[in-house]
Amino acid sequence: MYLVDTNVLSTGAPGRQERHAEFIGWMDARSDALFLSAVTVTEVCHGIARLERTGATAKAARLKDWLDIVFHLYGDRVIPFDITAARLSGKLMDKVRATGQSPGFADLAFADTVGSRDLTVLTRNVRHFAPLDIRILASNPRDVKKQNRFTLAAMASQCVWLSCRSIIANPVISEQPRRPPGPA
Repeated sequence: MYLVDTNVLSTGAPGRQERHAEFIGWMDARSDALFLSAVTVTEVCHGIARLERTGATAKAARLKDWLDIVFHLYGDRVIPFDITAARLSGKLMDKVRATGQSPGFADLAFADTVGSRDLTVLTRNVRHFAPLDIRILASNPRDVKKQNRFTLAAMASQCVWLSCRSIIANPVISEQPRRPPGPA
């Protein structure tokens, strides 16, 4: 089961040019196994509020309508940030910051929702989650590579160094976790 990161969900938002038919088909085929986090809802609502504040009210209205559809489609598959995840978050925040990393609270809260429910994060930004020791599924390796200036091999090496449990390079091709080479 997968927790959909905001950057993946937002590719389906109105006005987005980047649509990948294969990936959309992959998500449609697994819709019952896809979950959203309350953190994602917060991030989308923040974007809508910013648009309203800056006068882009028509775009904000389209996004509100889209978010209502998302809520309808996901129904009870929107997971709250609860006490279990909060307790994990405090421990994880200390552990990761002790290594010199400084993930934002939203990424920590998202990662702990993943960890507390044994999910895999579905993201386009592996870099944000790599230090958090959770299962990661890169939703679009070409975009991740371009965005973060990593090659897939470099992402795998980084995940080994940061002790990620697994990374899958391309969900359209394979759903089986591939462990990067190195000690388990």
